[in-house]
This record gives sequence, structure tokens and C-alpha cells, in this order.
Amino acid sequence: LAHAAEYADTIGLMMLGKTRADGQSHETRWDADRLDATVAFIRECASDRAQGPELHALIQQVIVTDDRAAVAKGVVEGGWAPTTEDALATPFLAIGTHDEIASHLDVCRERWGISYFTVRDVDSFAPVVARFRDR
Repeated sequence: LAHAAEYADTIGLMMLGKTRADGQSHETRWDADRLDATVAFIRECASDRAQGPELHALIQQVIVTDDRAAVAKGVVEGGWAPTTEDALATPFLAIGTHDEIASHLDVCRERWGISYFTVRDVDSFAPVVARFRDR
């Protein structure tokens, strides 16, 4: 990560741990404090650069709902995040109405400097893109 911070144009933040016994799933490390520390480390390692690397996050799930708190509770129960607050803060999940998701990504950009997002579910995310385009 230090090498990437010093030389890469883009760093993809995954915050995934070791592969689980099923060989497909990974432990998630989506606690916000851990991501704060990771981004601080990247910034420190890139401090000699005129412009640091762009930060990227792969949004693992886009969950369109009117009840963010209930979905976040399920995320915690499923072992994807340590707390409801982390489930709602992580840039790796997009939970809520399309307006809430757009606001969430604004917060992630402000807090962590993430400016590049990729999603697995383009159809569910398209209305969010439209909101950004219409700004």
C-alpha cells in the first residue's frame, strides 16, 4: 500500500480480509475507523507527491430501500459490518433511497476523498448517476 501511495495513479480500496472457508467469500473490514486509518496512511505515504492517488471504492451492494436502519441491521447480522453505524458509513455499501445513496457518496468523498466508485448493480444505481448528472 505504501508503494501504491507513492507511485500509483489510483488506489482501489477494498477492505477485504482473508478468504473464508468457502473459497469465495472474504472477511470484511468495513469499520469506518479502520478506513480512516488506511486513508491517513495513504495520504502520509503520498505526502511528497504533487497530487496524491485517486481513491476508488467498489460498492459491493446497492440496496434501494426506504428503511436504511433496518437494512444496516441485517448487514451487521450477516457479518458484513461490525456495527450499524459502520454499515451506514462504509463506501462499500449503498443503502437507502436514490437520494440517500447520492448523499452518502458525497459524505464518503468528503470524509475519505473517494472520487471513483464502481458498482456491481448498474440498473439499481442508474438513478443515482442521474442525480449527480442533474446537479
